[in-house]
Amino acid sequence: SNGLGLREPSGYLLGSQPRYWVEPERALEFEQTTDVHRCIWCWRRHTEAALNYLSSLPSNQYFEVYYESLVQDPKLYASKILDFLEIDKPESKAVFESALCKARKSSVGTWKQEFYRQQQEKINQEAGVLLKNLGY
Repeated sequence: SNGLGLREPSGYLLGSQPRYWVEPERALEFEQTTDVHRCIWCWRRHTEAALNYLSSLPSNQYFEVYYESLVQDPKLYASKILDFLEIDKPESKAVFESALCKARKSSVGTWKQEFYRQQQEKINQEAGVLLKNLGY
């Protein structure tokens, strides 16, 4: 536990307390690992769940965006996302487009340089297969 009583949007305490998405047999591992490992673990579990669920949805019920594509043309992707969500108020569109335009092309792939070798190994151990399947 973080000792501060801070909570995630889902209501779970922030910190080392295992979350709902942690495999029950891995609860102790979650408590004893690093924040970097917890983050990639969370990303993997949620991404796998989303990808598994998408296979049962009609294509008009989801919109997939890769960050790497979005930063290349944020205005185009802002328009596509807003159209998909059927948001057409000019004020809302302007705010969303402005937010997406803050994404930097230079941020793509920086995670590979920002982590120590040991952290990269943990990332690859936890989510390497999924990262590879997604083209990373």
